Parts: sequence; structure tokens; C-alpha cells
Amino acid sequence: MPQEKNPFDMSELMRLMDPQRYMDQMNEFMKQFKIPHMDMSALMEVQKRNVEAMMAANRAMMESSESLMRRQTEMLAQAMNETTEMTRAIGESKQDDLPVKQVEMVGKVYDRMSSHTRETFESMRLAQESAMERLDQRFRELLQELKDMSVKKDQEKM
Repeated sequence: MPQEKNPFDMSELMRLMDPQRYMDQMNEFMKQFKIPHMDMSALMEVQKRNVEAMMAANRAMMESSESLMRRQTEMLAQAMNETTEMTRAIGESKQDDLPVKQVEMVGKVYDRMSSHTRETFESMRLAQESAMERLDQRFRELLQELKDMSVKKDQEKM
């Protein structure tokens, strides 16, 4: 029986995101085109930094996702334990107290779910914000690098 791949195998995803693998492919592609007045090695260096920035942002998102999955597993275990305890307490309640205990249980379950949902969304928001800050910083650097490259080429023409 063939062994199924684990869809949560982060090592395979990280291998696919290797910047050097991507840069080797880009180098092969760029060799096919010879653009006049363009320093291809400088352009490839710029592209390499772009890819590294993207990979770093993706890696951070993957690590955040992995951390989030662990936390959600903890939350589920905690919720199951609390539900088991509340169900046991309801089973031991007097018949007259049962409706009040059930309503209290529903309220506690809702509060816990709401809290977990907020925590999950906040964690996701922070991870996305961090990744976007990295990408924004790299974009600003890229603009400056391209500007410097064009100024350098203009000076070489003189």
C-alpha cells in the first residue's frame, strides 16, 4: 500500500521555496535573452533579493500557520475537557437546576468559542501584517536599487 503524503509536511513546502532553486531557474531563463545596456548580473542580484524577501515572508507565514495549528489543537483539547466537565456537572445536578445549568453551559461554551475565534483572527492578522511589512520594505529597497541602476547606466553613457 503506497504511503500517503502528509498535507501538513512543512519540509516539502520549504524545499519548494528555496530561493537558490528559483534563482537557478531564473538564470537559465535570463541567459536566453540578451538585453543591451542592462547589467544582467546586477539585475539578477536585485531579483535574488526580491525572491529572498518573498521566501522570508512565506516562511514567516508558514511558521505562523504551524503555530496557529498547534494552538488550535490546544484550544480544541481544552474545549473538550471543559465540555466533559460541564456535562458531568449537569448530570449530577438536581432536576430543578437543570435548565439553569444548561443555559450556563451554553453561555460558557459560547464565550470560549468567541475568545478562541478572536485569538485566532488576531494571530492571523499579526502574521499577515508582519509579512506585508517585510514585503513593503523590500519593495522600497527595490525602487531605490532600480533608480541607482538607471543613474549608473546614464553616467556610463556620458
